[in-house]
Amino acid sequence: MTRLAVQMYSLRELKDPLDTVLGEVAAAGYDGIETVGTQGVLADELNALLHKHNLLVASSHVALAD
Repeated sequence: MTRLAVQMYSLRELKDPLDTVLGEVAAAGYDGIETVGTQGVLADELNALLHKHNLLVASSHVALAD
């Protein structure tokens, strides 16, 4: 089974709350996301929102240390 994830970086200009954005991502048929940074929330809150919308984290867009 092929799973699709969306880069949250590509949605960075959306002004909707993260809960709304993740709901729309799930409704569009995506199975997961690639995070960028912390998405502006604490890890526990992000985890709860991902579970609420049945989404997985496929990867994370982070800076590498020097």
